[in-house]
Amino acid sequence: MSENQHLELELYFGLCSCWGVSEGRFYGKPPQNDYDKQNRAAAMRVIQQELNSPWEHAIRIGHGMRCEQFVESNEEAQKIIDYAEKNIPNACSVIELVDCMHGNVRFYRKIKFDGATEKQLEGLIEKLKQSGHNVPDEFWKTAFGFGKMYHYRRQSSANRGKN
Repeated sequence: MSENQHLELELYFGLCSCWGVSEGRFYGKPPQNDYDKQNRAAAMRVIQQELNSPWEHAIRIGHGMRCEQFVESNEEAQKIIDYAEKNIPNACSVIELVDCMHGNVRFYRKIKFDGATEKQLEGLIEKLKQSGHNVPDEFWKTAFGFGKMYHYRRQSSANRGKN
């Protein structure tokens, strides 16, 4: 089994106020120096603070670049995370930083299933459905990165400007 083998369930694309985090891209760009590392750490602290905030709209849910939103709120996402971490081996919550722009830190909230393969996808979806999260079947595969919406968007963005 590959060391990096896993599946990820993308719950939502989120935004929150940056509270002093410097603007710039995080996704796909490893930290270049101590300043970058400190800025990433600051972004993660801000997100964690906002996730734990009693203020209902501290985290805003948007449409991601990779698929439609899978949940309506952070509370809904947290219920699925709690269920997965309790009932599915090697499941853990992940925050994937995207960037900080226009006063907002943007990120993906996911559940990572270490060691899971595409062959196990159907069984994983069936287990997750027991959490009570009720969305159409095609949304499950799309949120895992498989399905028409995901592949359509990936193809569309790859072909942009090639006319």
